[in-house]
Amino acid sequence: MAALAGVVNAAAAAALRYELVDLAASSEVHQSSATAINNTDKVVGYTVLRSNRNQQPVRFIDGRAQRLVQRTDQPYRGGVAEAISDAGHVAGNLDVYGTDFPVFVTLGGVTTLYRPPAGNAVARGVNSLGEVAGSRSTIGQATRAFVMRDGQWTDLPVPQPGLPSEAWAINDAGQVVGHHSRSVDGMEVQLGALWQDGELKESFGLAGSRYTRALAVNRQGWVTGYSQAGRHMSWDHAYIHRDGVTTDLETHLGARSYGYGINAAGEVVGDRVAGNHAGPFLYSDGKMRWLAQLLPAAQQAQWRLVSVHAINDAGHVVGLAVNIAQDKLKAVMLRRLPDQGAAP
Repeated sequence: MAALAGVVNAAAAAALRYELVDLAASSEVHQSSATAINNTDKVVGYTVLRSNRNQQPVRFIDGRAQRLVQRTDQPYRGGVAEAISDAGHVAGNLDVYGTDFPVFVTLGGVTTLYRPPAGNAVARGVNSLGEVAGSRSTIGQATRAFVMRDGQWTDLPVPQPGLPSEAWAINDAGQVVGHHSRSVDGMEVQLGALWQDGELKESFGLAGSRYTRALAVNRQGWVTGYSQAGRHMSWDHAYIHRDGVTTDLETHLGARSYGYGINAAGEVVGDRVAGNHAGPFLYSDGKMRWLAQLLPAAQQAQWRLVSVHAINDAGHVVGLAVNIAQDKLKAVMLRRLPDQGAAP
């Protein structure tokens, strides 16, 4: 833990402050959520409109939601934008009435649907080269992690191909993270995984863990997710995996935490339950902080944070919150404010 504590400037961390921004203020939006943010503060996610209650993959711009998939070769009833790269490429998934689940990729404003050679696929991450990472499944076979570019699907290698694997994120260096399974003494164990150049480079988890998920990777290849920990491996703990070492971020006895996003400074966001408190957290400067407590008092009274999904290098966070007065789930950005004591 001490090795990570110096990653973020301590003076800046002590003065962390945020303001909440409603990303989908239109009265036409019944529900919304923000799933990803890039380093130019572009945000994607989904909305559900009052008019048809279909879930639409969107990009959030100036308080409104812009649909990413205008039309397809078949009507579809739902979808979500899962990831956005620094180049503005977006990857996500559609549901064509429960029978077909194509992946969509938006490059340069043009959206293309892709279907795997067999079965269905789920996109989770995209990088600035337009490479998409995710998992695909075929009846009778285990789920497989893949990378797809320009319609070319490549399954990622695992030690035991008959067991499941999934990919959840990919950075601009082409590093892919997720998990794979391995049989140990007749028991299936899930390990965090880092692939690069088409090879499995690392399998990892907290000591003794039998269940690890890697969900996000930053530009340096540092990884976060969650792994079993605690007595009898009964709790899930957020971690950072860096330079071959997996470090437990949780300090509260009996707490559960899940790391969903990590930025270049090694700051992690996710969701946490500790004691009687539950909600999104920020790990910064070696400390766990409740994100809601970093908002102005007025916004703490107006909003209840539900979950956060990603953080960019400026420290801005996106996720989901309830507008208490409207009793509505809404996509939000938590914008990090400058340190009041910083020089102009």
